Amino acid sequence: VLQDEKLDFKGINAETLGGNVTINGFYSTKGGETDTDFSITAAEMNIARSYESLKLLEKVAPVAEYANGDVSARLNMRSRLDENLKPVPETISGKGRVETKGLLVEDFPPIRKLALLLDVDALDTLRVPEAAVDFTIEKGLVTTAPFSFTVNDIRLSASGITGFDKSLDWKIGLEIPKKYIGKAGVETITGLLEKLPLKNMNLTLPDTVVVDAALKGSVTKPEIGLDLGKTADRIVMRLKENLQKEVSD
Repeated sequence: VLQDEKLDFKGINAETLGGNVTINGFYSTKGGETDTDFSITAAEMNIARSYESLKLLEKVAPVAEYANGDVSARLNMRSRLDENLKPVPETISGKGRVETKGLLVEDFPPIRKLALLLDVDALDTLRVPEAAVDFTIEKGLVTTAPFSFTVNDIRLSASGITGFDKSLDWKIGLEIPKKYIGKAGVETITGLLEKLPLKNMNLTLPDTVVVDAALKGSVTKPEIGLDLGKTADRIVMRLKENLQKEVSD
């Protein structure tokens, strides 16, 4: 429907990029400014083909460059357009949800660096099972709500902010079975635990090591800080239980 310098789209459907897309919204040039507001539903889109075709994904979801598989998404987005009818990044606002029934993420620099730091080969390739991620977009920042999944028996939870400039401000929680941690990782973790107030305590790692990681820097040059406070709590709790047993005996 075209009326009063505004083009309304209602129930537009298309098959593209391996999936189906439904679009509702408007394109307006009223007042001399090009403005858009769309509600988009995409089902079973191929993420690799989408990344190649939709340059906006490079800013909104840089992880897509390292991913393979199909995703479904719901997105409400408002933006002005430039003279080439492309979204002006600093004017984009919106919110949405991305869902997948299986995604493969390989060589994503932040996770790869975390895997090397902890010496956990099982993190090199993430086979993400069924998962759903909610996010908002505002002023050049994508804020991702907390989400979690299990991969290779490792429980991973995450939330944070990704800038259109690929800057990162994320919190990642890991619950890693000790059997997956290599020798270098054990030395790194033990070294960090020795800096905590656990004097004269047995620092044998528990069966499951809990790591909280602060992820800063950028996608291509990530900076990682590790917090092992929860693992220290588990060690203290285990020592208390052992002491109680000795007293009981």
